[in-house]
Amino acid sequence: MEVKHEDSNGYAIDMQVVTVEPAGLTDDHTDKIRVLLDFGEHARELVSSETGLALLRVLANQAEIAHVTGKYAERILAILPHVVFKARAFEGTSLSAFVCNIHGSILPMENTGGRRT
Repeated sequence: MEVKHEDSNGYAIDMQVVTVEPAGLTDDHTDKIRVLLDFGEHARELVSSETGLALLRVLANQAEIAHVTGKYAERILAILPHVVFKARAFEGTSLSAFVCNIHGSILPMENTGGRRT
């Protein structure tokens, strides 16, 4: 995780940015699919920030997948390698291969200043 600081017209913000590469962090992202997920843009959006944090927990630990999917966890994990995209750009690509080709940035709470009183 890194913190990016911006200051504009007297408004300062520190944004926490989490970099995610399910197949492992690499230096070359030329052929990776880039994803930006932004949560908690507005101060009173409590659910979106919690959703972002839950997603990070799942991505960080496969045991969390079982927790989130409950009694269907084994079935879902068994099926994932066989889910194949029909979209033209990724046709024939399995979901597992697709996820392993992602380089993403997640902002779990964009507007941290909005939560302060």
